[in-house]
Amino acid sequence: MKASDLLAIALRISALYLLFRTFLLAVQQYQYVSQLANVSYSGKAPGAAILGIAMVLGLGLVSLALLKFPVTIARWLTPATADKPLSINLSVDELQSAAFCVLGVYLIAMGLADFANNGMWIIYILRGGELERNNLAAYFINQLITLVEFAIGLALCLKSDGLSQFIRRLRTAGAPGA
Repeated sequence: MKASDLLAIALRISALYLLFRTFLLAVQQYQYVSQLANVSYSGKAPGAAILGIAMVLGLGLVSLALLKFPVTIARWLTPATADKPLSINLSVDELQSAAFCVLGVYLIAMGLADFANNGMWIIYILRGGELERNNLAAYFINQLITLVEFAIGLALCLKSDGLSQFIRRLRTAGAPGA
């Protein structure tokens, strides 16, 4: 198996996950735009609707491209020297360490995005009137959950040989003699 074939498998799995996230984003954006229309900020709902549709379409196109052309994209992403068959000489501990580090990086990335999203909603609610304050406790609870997820991701990433080890493995992937 070549490195590009292994990457194509990962791209297919990522594409399926992105399709799922696209569906969730479409539902979420519909809810946000309907809330904005109910609050009746004049003129802001059409702009938010266009932005929401653009986000959903953009993520959908990326996920469909990854699903339709994973081998082509994998060839673009792998170095030219990675055409020989792939032989993995990793111990179980090294593989487990890399998997935990990848999971940690994922949790950190999602945690940062959720932290920013919840923070913007908290600021919006605090600046609004009394009607919007009903959901304030829910957003504070979501913010605490996000901080716990971020802490778990940081612990997974740093306790599994650290982020620098993961970055070093990514940089040398497919290089001869690595």
